[in-house]
Amino acid sequence: MKKAIALVLLFTMALVSVMAGGSNEQAATSADDDTIYIACGAPFTGDDAQYGIFFRNALDMKAEEINAAGGINGKKIQIDYFDDKGTPKEASNIAQLVTSDPKYIAEIGSYNSTCVLAGAPIYQEAGMVQMAPTAGHPDITKANTYLFRLQNSNEVEYTWLADVAVNKLGEKKIAIIHLENDSGIVLSQILNDTIPQLGGEVVMTESYIQGQVTDFSAILSKIKQADPDLVICVTSYNDMGTMLQQAKSYDFGDMKWVSSGMIYTDDFLALAGDAAEGVYSMTIFFADNPDERIQNFTTKYREKYGENPNYFVTNAYESLAMIEQALKEGATDRESLYQNLLKIREWDGETGYATFDENRMVNRDMTVIVVKDGKWIVAPENNN
Repeated sequence: MKKAIALVLLFTMALVSVMAGGSNEQAATSADDDTIYIACGAPFTGDDAQYGIFFRNALDMKAEEINAAGGINGKKIQIDYFDDKGTPKEASNIAQLVTSDPKYIAEIGSYNSTCVLAGAPIYQEAGMVQMAPTAGHPDITKANTYLFRLQNSNEVEYTWLADVAVNKLGEKKIAIIHLENDSGIVLSQILNDTIPQLGGEVVMTESYIQGQVTDFSAILSKIKQADPDLVICVTSYNDMGTMLQQAKSYDFGDMKWVSSGMIYTDDFLALAGDAAEGVYSMTIFFADNPDERIQNFTTKYREKYGENPNYFVTNAYESLAMIEQALKEGATDRESLYQNLLKIREWDGETGYATFDENRMVNRDMTVIVVKDGKWIVAPENNN
């Protein structure tokens, strides 16, 4: 009987020891495991599914390149995808799932700030690196000290966008349309604060909840009444395309439309059709940049997927490239991966140059682009 009890106690102690491994060891890639697992949470269904597909295309391509070259220290990369549907509830659930599984060394995602912020405290508590390829909320790196952002903050982007509207495009009366979410509320405040400082006037600010509005006639009527010279419209590419098609029924004259980089996709051009002509946007990556590296990346992406890459693609790609470098430099678990990523202050990747400050905030140059003859081009220097 005593022998049986001793065996039970021994087994129980061994089990507890396995389950309660130290924090630095919980996500280590074990010596007999030939795979490094990374999770990606993004929308793969719902209104924003295309952005998740951009992430998956980029990560699949980069993982294939890494594995074809022999992997990292003999280990293959595997990306596991989780559908957050673009909602904070799903993003939080995914964060709980991923952080509780010791095989995952890092997470890449999600595409919007609302989902990133929902998961951030969970990744923080677990000590897991969270790479945010495209989230723009200014405070996301404060929500998780293990988070690295690859997109300029809303504060940087929309201060710059306000300057483009007022000074580069030379328009003073400006209307603002934005999504009713975390980033949308922040960027609206930035634009409303900055435009008057630059000598412009905000004549209208309107928001809407994505997925609940497909008929934009009420918003378009308000724009007509406000009579702006320019509309800054920060929405998804599909909503923007729909809005522009519906706007053809209104006589807006030579009013200009400006949007965020969310619309810089081939799909937007196809959806908006001739209504896209003359629409301005901004991007940190332009597929037709003549730089040799940019053209090499654009060519291989076009050959693989039959479309132009955009910054949703390139930021996800560079997220995995940065993890690859940190792993090659000796990272073996969640904590050492984080410490190695902290050492990266300059990143000269395949898709462009970036710098990171001590708060893991990225700084990247932006370019104004415009639709001309059904194609995106760099906007002429003087548009006044």
